[in-house]
Amino acid sequence: MRGDNGRHAALSDEALEKHRNNNVRRLLVAATRTVNRHITSELQRRGYEHTRPGHSALLANLDFNGSSVTEIAERAQISKQAMARLAVELEEMGLITREPSETDGRALMLRYTRLGKVVVRASVAIVDEFERELARRVGARSLSTLKRTLTQIAGRD
Repeated sequence: MRGDNGRHAALSDEALEKHRNNNVRRLLVAATRTVNRHITSELQRRGYEHTRPGHSALLANLDFNGSSVTEIAERAQISKQAMARLAVELEEMGLITREPSETDGRALMLRYTRLGKVVVRASVAIVDEFERELARRVGARSLSTLKRTLTQIAGRD
């Protein structure tokens, strides 16, 4: 598999690393990690001390009506085994329930508990606060443009 690496082949390792650190993929990943760390820190400050950034892989991808481990793992782009381990951890924390699917006996359905829904609502409020702070820092117009651009990148337009 060759691809279009002609111009990159001539770059020094240092120049290529600098280029990689500023490409859209790395910037989006870094921004996502920053937001997840902020959410976790705020949740912990608000009394949900056992939450950690990795929990967002499940919590951010679980529908309110419930989702299968497979669906959530695909959305989060992690293995079913890793998602299943997260599910056990979050069930032990009282945030979700795990139960066999009514339509597919092999599938495991996850659903928020009452506490899980409280944590999700708190997370949404934290993100809203984060967006307001971001709008103050970069301007409302820039934030609006960013959100429109991300919507297009995500294919949700």
